[in-house]
Amino acid sequence: MKTYLQSIKSYPLSIQEVLIQEAPHTKIRVAPSELDYLTKGIVDFGFENLGLSEKEFKIVMFGFSQHGVGLTGFDDLKVRADGTFWGGY
Repeated sequence: MKTYLQSIKSYPLSIQEVLIQEAPHTKIRVAPSELDYLTKGIVDFGFENLGLSEKEFKIVMFGFSQHGVGLTGFDDLKVRADGTFWGGY
C-alpha cells in the first residue's frame, strides 16, 4: 500500500504542499473500537493548533503523510493521512 505522500508525488510541488497542508482533514475508514467515533465524518486533527515552529510542523505533517503519527494512550498505534490506522490493534 502506498503512503499518502507516495501517492501525491506525481503532482507539481506546489500542489503537493497544499495537499500535505490539508492532510489533517481526512476521512477515517476503519478504526479500533475505542476510536470508532472518528469514522462518522471528516476528521480535523488540528495539528496547526499545537503551537509548533514551522520546522516542527513540517516534521509532523511529513510523518503523518508517510508512516503516521502515534496516538497518546494507544501503544504502537499510528494514524496516517490516508485515513488508516496501523500497528497495535
